[in-house]
Amino acid sequence: MALLEQDHAFEIADAVVATSDADETEVTLDCVEDRFVRYGHEGPTQAADRERYDLAVRVRYRDSSGGYREARARTGALDEASALGALNRALVLARIAAPDPVAVPLGGPVDVAGTAPSRPTQDHSFKEKAGWIDAALRRCESEDLDGGGLARTTVASRSLVNSVGRRVHGATSRCEFSLTCADRGPDAETCGGSASSTTARCFVDQLDVEGAIEDAVTAAVRSRGPVDHGARPTTVVLEPQAVAAIL
Repeated sequence: MALLEQDHAFEIADAVVATSDADETEVTLDCVEDRFVRYGHEGPTQAADRERYDLAVRVRYRDSSGGYREARARTGALDEASALGALNRALVLARIAAPDPVAVPLGGPVDVAGTAPSRPTQDHSFKEKAGWIDAALRRCESEDLDGGGLARTTVASRSLVNSVGRRVHGATSRCEFSLTCADRGPDAETCGGSASSTTARCFVDQLDVEGAIEDAVTAAVRSRGPVDHGARPTTVVLEPQAVAAIL
């Protein structure tokens, strides 16, 4: 399954909007292609090539309060029966929904530049991911470390069409590689080193896999043989992953 082209996505959404008897109707269509490999110290442990469609319908009836009665429904299939089924569920729910007196009308036409996914990222194979994994495990082995992590590429598109003239479509891509490595043996938890590193980009050719591997292995080696620091105020420097989690 490939990501839907703009014209095809609009055709599906237009058919749902045209069938609706609601005062306002909005259809969003998401398509995702996700390819990943999880690995441990002995090599790949799980691999998947997942594809997903998600068609969501939002309908609104004007209420005497001046607001709207609104409901949503969705389906994971794009055939006509499934799409119209989602529409009908939304229509039924909207008729009995509590009115929202402060809801504003849906927005009309906007000028939004279209975007496309990275083709090399979309086509990145399991064989190429296996090359990343092999490099990571070889580097871990050179320092007597066990390693594991994730290699992943994802592309996604979203289309939005509503009954008041808004029609937008765009696509994006993302890729990531992570490595967590740790010392082996019975004393690893008390005196061994461990570390992790992740690199993520929009384009696979910009992904710094080698840098992430070296960062994790070097940090694990440096963290060997920890000493008691004692309880006192301390200035620390956080890894990028820690900062990202906080943010």
